[in-house]
Amino acid sequence: MQITSGCSHHSGADIPDDRAMDGIDQSDFFLGKQKNSPRQSLLTFLGTEIVAVRWRHFRIYPKQFIKTEGIPPMTGIFGARTETNGFPIIINLYADHKEEFNIAADHAFVIGPYLQAIGAYKKSLVKDPNPPAFSLTKFD
Repeated sequence: MQITSGCSHHSGADIPDDRAMDGIDQSDFFLGKQKNSPRQSLLTFLGTEIVAVRWRHFRIYPKQFIKTEGIPPMTGIFGARTETNGFPIIINLYADHKEEFNIAADHAFVIGPYLQAIGAYKKSLVKDPNPPAFSLTKFD
């Protein structure tokens, strides 16, 4: 299918029609025709597990990362993930570039958009399930 609008139109790219495409036309934002990006959130995965959600200038972690020594496990490069106290960790990326301070106690309102982003993603899986996650160590 030939794209007739958005950034793909400018590049002349063909979009595959044999799978769902996750994308938002951001050409007006990139061309300076609108002030803000239409993308408000972004999910990050390790394998099939959601490990972080970005919403605006916040990054939300459902589990805590703990630095470990030795060979990098599947749980993260030089790290492991562990359950938190029942609430995700919330980081303000504008104020805390090193991601050192959990501000969940003062910014609980961020949990609403975080849950909405995850809910929308999970709802999309009903119609369009993800392909298997990539693995460097599984040989089939």
